[in-house]
Amino acid sequence: MKEIYKDYLFEKHILVSDGETEEKHVFETLFAMAHFFGVKITKGRELVHCGMVKELSKRFGENVSKPFYRGFPQSVRNLSTEELLFDQLSHYFITYGLGNSEEPGHSMFEKDFERAAFQEETEVQEFVIQTEEEAEETVRVIVKDLLSGS
Repeated sequence: MKEIYKDYLFEKHILVSDGETEEKHVFETLFAMAHFFGVKITKGRELVHCGMVKELSKRFGENVSKPFYRGFPQSVRNLSTEELLFDQLSHYFITYGLGNSEEPGHSMFEKDFERAAFQEETEVQEFVIQTEEEAEETVRVIVKDLLSGS
């Protein structure tokens, strides 16, 4: 399917599956989509695949490889560059240098250790996933409706 149609359908909260599905990674992919982008799949969960996380990253303009402070309080994410660098270096040293990977890492500047992925207000966007054939039919219906309205 042409990219212009995929872009248009994305604006309508429809993701197009190119046929590659990975049954063993469905939960992880759905969780990543919800956690990083606030996207909830309401229909077509069986069509999800890992590539959709990269697709959402590209379309939302977010860098998925930067989730180090995801779910941390805003006060921690507002730290200066120097404080963040020091915090990350100390975290990696404790976790990997000292081999202490049993406990989850926390920011040295974090006052409260209670946190969850959706602790902060997140606007959830509902999306559906369609096959290419379903997506083509959706575009046809939308175009037909647009033409009949003019």
